[in-house]
Amino acid sequence: MPDSIKVSHWLRTPIYGSFSIRATYRKSNLNQLNNILVHEGLAGLGNSNLWLDLTSFHMRHELLLEDGIGFTPTVQSTNNGMKALYNQFQLYLRLGYNVTPNTPVRLFPFVGANLSDGLLRIHDNNTGSNDFAQTLMGGSRSRSYNQWRFGIDLGAGLDYAIPAKPKHYDYFTVERNVPIGVRVGYFIQTNNSDWYLDDYKLVNGPDNKQSAFFVSVNIGLGYVLRKRNSTDDGY
Repeated sequence: MPDSIKVSHWLRTPIYGSFSIRATYRKSNLNQLNNILVHEGLAGLGNSNLWLDLTSFHMRHELLLEDGIGFTPTVQSTNNGMKALYNQFQLYLRLGYNVTPNTPVRLFPFVGANLSDGLLRIHDNNTGSNDFAQTLMGGSRSRSYNQWRFGIDLGAGLDYAIPAKPKHYDYFTVERNVPIGVRVGYFIQTNNSDWYLDDYKLVNGPDNKQSAFFVSVNIGLGYVLRKRNSTDDGY
């Protein structure tokens, strides 16, 4: 009986959630970075526009929370024995409100915070030696640079939950589903950090903002937790 009372209190309203993989297109502007690379004798980089994310989604009543962690695949260029590699990482958290309650379709505007990092790696293959001690202090230009960025996500999402077989327990039911969805919005970058080489702050690095429209598609595994009524048939 105590467990039943706890579950009854916890599930006064259904709890919705899902875990998904997501692909996002958001255009990056690497013009300043490429100009510096070319000026220093390296080749310019290609686009870094595709983001791959792991996300979770939680909703109670009509308020929702979505968070994710993601990266862009590495783009690279080579010239004169030098290789430049670049990719980005991000963390984001979004709050929204579902405007289509009591349906398998969720439509919601959202606002969120986004923290990302641009990582540039330079590999110098012109060291002329494979001896550890000589390469340690031999003047190789192999380096890793990074720049943190902060911004705001504004947009809307649409999910459709394809139902799957539910799972029944003593006091609650897990209604399983496969959510597919899209997100459309605009990322507003509010500020950059300086570029860093390890812990050393650099000046005169690329400082253009990466604000841009984005569109995402996702698919995952979802659930709805509901309290079971005494009249439910069982398994």
